[in-house]
Amino acid sequence: MIRSFASIQCLRGVAALAVVISHLSIFEAKYGVGSSFFPSVLGQGIFGVDLFFVISGFIITMVSMGRFGQRFEASKFLWRRFVRIYPIYWLYYAIVLAIFLLRPAMVNSTHAPPHVVSSFFLLPSETLPLVIVAWTLTYEIFFYLIFACLLKWLRQADITCAIVLWASLTVIGNLTIQPHGDSPFLYVIFSPLVLEFLLGCVAAITFKNINGPWDFWLIWCGIIVILAGAFVFSAWAVQVTNWSRFFLFGTGAAMLVWGMAACENNRRQTFPDALVWFGGASYSLYLSHVLSIAAVGVMWRLTMASPSLVNHLIAVIVATAIAIIIGCVGFYYIERPLLRWLQGLPRRISSPIAVGSRYEI
Repeated sequence: MIRSFASIQCLRGVAALAVVISHLSIFEAKYGVGSSFFPSVLGQGIFGVDLFFVISGFIITMVSMGRFGQRFEASKFLWRRFVRIYPIYWLYYAIVLAIFLLRPAMVNSTHAPPHVVSSFFLLPSETLPLVIVAWTLTYEIFFYLIFACLLKWLRQADITCAIVLWASLTVIGNLTIQPHGDSPFLYVIFSPLVLEFLLGCVAAITFKNINGPWDFWLIWCGIIVILAGAFVFSAWAVQVTNWSRFFLFGTGAAMLVWGMAACENNRRQTFPDALVWFGGASYSLYLSHVLSIAAVGVMWRLTMASPSLVNHLIAVIVATAIAIIIGCVGFYYIERPLLRWLQGLPRRISSPIAVGSRYEI
């Protein structure tokens, strides 16, 4: 069985870059002069979040195979997830918190003030977190906690039934319980976005059954569904809800992950090391890019902003390049060394997966 997927690692890079692109139209409108030139369809790069969720479900299921019901595996799993998510997140949280304390209007100025404590622990909240993109990590944490329970109490043979039950409870809760309450915890627990993680789990369990040309068909179908979703949301101005995201971006992302994993498994294809490495830097890029493009935006507005298309184009290119460079530098010099150090802590709870592995998620 393949335990490391270069294709999935590359998709992580695609997801992070898509999210960066989704914020460029906001960047241009906020910091530019005159009318915005770039199409609103760029904002549909938010599909990168849905792709991240599906990838998480796929990878978490894959690395857990053979460990269900085994002693201490749940605690090891939670430790690996804690090390992977929180330390580097707290670094960017501290930076944004410092800015918020000095200049509150510069942080999430178009939204209600963030809840500092909930943001620190990545708990569900009525407002967006201090690090605005970290709302997605709240879903990640919820998924990890429930999956750890499955890892502890179930046999591997039970995982398919558990996923079906989990999905059913999510849908029922969304339709019956969530509409009658305003709890942010219930909002996350019964969100259709949770189903995207479960699609990733299904892909991990079934991808080896995809043979012949079906892997390529799945990849192309996934791309077409995602592009159709971008068109529907932008050209037709259909409201982006969690359900519409699930049906278009979520299912498209699932087909893409499913097809890429099957293709790599069937054809043993290789992928450029640079793309695989960039996928490894996706988390740092995801957390840092809003800070990076905001810094470029402030400098642009103060020094050279003008209404011309060329001026806007240069600013967008520079903002994107700076965001990618800072994300990659942060990964190489901060995230990766930090992971190495943390996973060197007591061996009974440290990860058995090689730190800095090319395909570690």
